[in-house]
Amino acid sequence: MKYIILGFVLLSSTLQSSGLLAGDIAYIHGRVAANGTVLDEGEGNPFDQMLITDSGDKGLSKFKLLMESQGHSLVQFRDTSVSLNSDFLNNYDAVIFGLHQKIWSSAERSALDLWLKAGGGMFIYSDSASGGSFRQVPGGAQNPIGQNVTNNLIRQYGMQVTVDQADGVRAATAANSASIAAIRNLVIEGEGVSPVAIAPANADVEILIPYTNDVDQRQGLTIANPNFAALARRRVEQGDIIVMFDRQPMWNDGPGSDIEEQANTAILREVMNLLAEPLVVAPPSPPTPPSNPENGGRLPPVINLLLDEAD
Repeated sequence: MKYIILGFVLLSSTLQSSGLLAGDIAYIHGRVAANGTVLDEGEGNPFDQMLITDSGDKGLSKFKLLMESQGHSLVQFRDTSVSLNSDFLNNYDAVIFGLHQKIWSSAERSALDLWLKAGGGMFIYSDSASGGSFRQVPGGAQNPIGQNVTNNLIRQYGMQVTVDQADGVRAATAANSASIAAIRNLVIEGEGVSPVAIAPANADVEILIPYTNDVDQRQGLTIANPNFAALARRRVEQGDIIVMFDRQPMWNDGPGSDIEEQANTAILREVMNLLAEPLVVAPPSPPTPPSNPENGGRLPPVINLLLDEAD
């Protein structure tokens, strides 16, 4: 649950050292048939849902275990069952938008923006599989469903994703100046790949991991002469958005890449630890304890307790 702790700097430091800052994460997924038809619950055979409860090759059970090893909790939701409003968002420290098909409304995007500004963390990626199997849907690997649903949420923050490049396994190395220090010089690997486009003059978006391969499929982009990222970060006041170029670094053992290739596990761990950390607000300096002549100037018991714990 997203929460705010008001107290001494000493108190927030004690909580961090005791590991109590693990977060609650919502994972949002869709339900689409191989032919691109969006399915009702219980209807048909969904294509590549990538559920956290799925231990198969294209499931995310290893990612769920990774998050739990860091102390985070992870729960999944069907996109059509979710309204992005304060009643939903304020229960979570981070939200992951997986393969889904819902186009979120302007009211939902506004609620998401307020939640981000207050300290929420958002992780999102794109893939042609949001639209179904590339072998069956119009447009093939370049069908725009994944691009559209992702850009619906990130366009207002100066980022866009391309359609799937469908050009095989690609790896990219993190910048040695990345603001997430633990991922510097690590290699992320995906397949197909929908890199993140950023305008060259946009200083608000950080390219954590640059994408330097050719980007031939640029349909749907409105950013002129962009730079491209495999992993991009945009700070939104107290919150963060991180966009990844592909789904495959998250799944268990599917074709192409997976969570155990290159440094995918380490990169996902550090990214989600950043996004899922609950907001802790402390005053600039601790208040001056009141003087109490009746006890000889001794500190109140609660202050003594905090100081004793710090020792």
